[in-house]
Amino acid sequence: MNLPQTTRLAFLLTCVHLAGFFCLNGQELPPREEIAIPTPAYQRYLDVKKETNSLMEKKDWDGLEALAKKLRESKESLDAGTWLLSIFYKELDKVPLSSMETEAETMNTFKDWVHQRPESVVAKVALAEAYITWAWNARGSDYAHTVSEEGWTLMKERLDLAWKSLESCKEAAATHPEWTAVAQRVALGQSWDRTRYMTMMNSALAREPGYGEYYTQLCYWLLPRWHGESGDFEQWISQRVHQFPEAEQDQAYARMVWFADRMNFPEEIVFAQHRLDWSKTKRGFEQWLKNKPDNLMVRFQFLRLALKADDRNTTREQFDHLGGIYWPGLWKGINQYEAARQYAYHSGPNPFLPKPSAQNDKREKQNITAYPWLKTIILVFGRTVAGLILALCIFLLLWQSARPGLGLVLAALCVGLSSLFGPHGNLPLLAVVLFFWIQARPKSIASDNEASSPEGFTYSPILTLLWVLGLGAVFLLFQIFSTTWLMLPQLLGFPAEASFVLIDIQSQVLVSSEIFWSILLSQILLLLLLLWVCGLRQNLHWIEQLGLLPASFRTLGFCVLLGVGLQFLMALIPESFWDQKSVESSRLISSWLTSSIVLNLSVIIFAPLVEELLFRGFALSSWLKRWPVWVAVLLSSSIFAALHLQYGWTALLSIFSLGLLLALCRLKTGSVLPCIALHLGYNAAHVITQWLLITPYFEAAP
Repeated sequence: MNLPQTTRLAFLLTCVHLAGFFCLNGQELPPREEIAIPTPAYQRYLDVKKETNSLMEKKDWDGLEALAKKLRESKESLDAGTWLLSIFYKELDKVPLSSMETEAETMNTFKDWVHQRPESVVAKVALAEAYITWAWNARGSDYAHTVSEEGWTLMKERLDLAWKSLESCKEAAATHPEWTAVAQRVALGQSWDRTRYMTMMNSALAREPGYGEYYTQLCYWLLPRWHGESGDFEQWISQRVHQFPEAEQDQAYARMVWFADRMNFPEEIVFAQHRLDWSKTKRGFEQWLKNKPDNLMVRFQFLRLALKADDRNTTREQFDHLGGIYWPGLWKGINQYEAARQYAYHSGPNPFLPKPSAQNDKREKQNITAYPWLKTIILVFGRTVAGLILALCIFLLLWQSARPGLGLVLAALCVGLSSLFGPHGNLPLLAVVLFFWIQARPKSIASDNEASSPEGFTYSPILTLLWVLGLGAVFLLFQIFSTTWLMLPQLLGFPAEASFVLIDIQSQVLVSSEIFWSILLSQILLLLLLLWVCGLRQNLHWIEQLGLLPASFRTLGFCVLLGVGLQFLMALIPESFWDQKSVESSRLISSWLTSSIVLNLSVIIFAPLVEELLFRGFALSSWLKRWPVWVAVLLSSSIFAALHLQYGWTALLSIFSLGLLLALCRLKTGSVLPCIALHLGYNAAHVITQWLLITPYFEAAP
């Protein structure tokens, strides 16, 4: 049988959209071109390290003194502004002399240098640096409660020796900037009070504001794991930039963020409210690159921070400038580099963002043990409230089916199962309840004098509106109590350590897929409550109230193809069109889609079924009876969009437009089944593209 012209046209559009989409996302990226030396400053950095190693191996104290003086006076630096003088001292501290087999022998070498050059500031600062490293070796890198008493004692003794070495040449602090940088490390280990530490740093920065190591060490000292609180180092950077002329403040901010990123704690570089300001950082790097467009190291760092800020557009722009240039120093291997390119060009996941399951570390687990009762309360509270909502639904449906006693029993069982296993433990109960409810309904639909159209529906439009709003509210409340109750400790004012409990629960929920089951159950709950509302009216069968009138397979097939085509057309819209909230929400859901079959089932089957029955079925069937068509269509589309408040305004606008199309589909066909088919095709195309385009790169990312 030949398809009608409109069907052929829809099929053709779908093919064009598919071809365009996969061509756009399947384009070849520039071939990878690995480089070893990005800039002359980096080459000089390697030369200084090599020269320092050679002089230290020979114990050429005069040569080391001369090199340190040259670097101090020239103020040579890396591209970010880190002085090569600080690189010199760091290299001294870690040079593995071939003749040395023990730490004591290493320390004796530095002591011998001081003994032979008693007036040398370089030797005394290097000795202090070595003592600090020796002190931390005694302590170990594990958590404080695991350190032995002997380890603490040795650490204290060696830090005291380091400070003694610095004190012996403290008058040199004004001319030797590394003196203060080493003193910062002593202050970290000795837990100086904030006033003493900041007094020292304010004086040092006033003397030499360009010494990059100061900024890195100060940001590190202000981390919550040491002597600050969350947001402290970010606030200090924001205040520090005001020391610069206004025209230079953005670039100064970007430079200090780069210094902070050298702390080697990537999880601390967070661009968010009350943390680091990405817009200011971005403007600073753009200004920097305007002055030095060929500086690859600045562009590499801009690219790295854009990935941390989850700014796909800026990431793509930097890759466009770089072509296929690959510098191993920026990446954790080729897989991460390729995953970042897929993120930039093909909407892949961001390899610089942590996976939810990797968020717990040992320190978090220690804090969790301090709040075991809080974890239990949160889990039981959220599950119980969700269970109570389901229990109410079960009782209402069985009461309507003339089985109130059974309803009470199953409602109580529902609360118990939900508290113990989560709301998804009630799926068998819900299936039983639905069976009893359908069995209690009339076996035939409306009589001939009650036309199978919206006119046969007798609810007033205002009452219908209240029902729709009420059902939507219950739908959202169920999701809140079954998935987003992780916010409770913050709302109740618990201390910051309690946030680790949330991370632990969130990981547990995600790993167990409980959050995905909760989303699915919220849709099933909405469907059951909608059936209960329909059951309140005895003069019209529930099938007619929901607009479930027959539709041809040809019509349904056409609508599925139309939905698929629309989704691929949406995929061709550049990401720059969408607002940040829409982009972030879409990425989160996309990452979930590739990790949960349950969520796929929810998005492809239950979301189209429930939403169309509510908005294009139940709502329109009443509103078209009493209100003008345009009012009914606009109102149903508006509430439909409002139910997706997790997105930003641009995505809400597109959902509203989809609602208009679905309402027109209902008007044209007289049935809600084509609306379900169109919605199903639209969602299914989205899920398929996520599996095709995201999953391979997700697995490639380290």
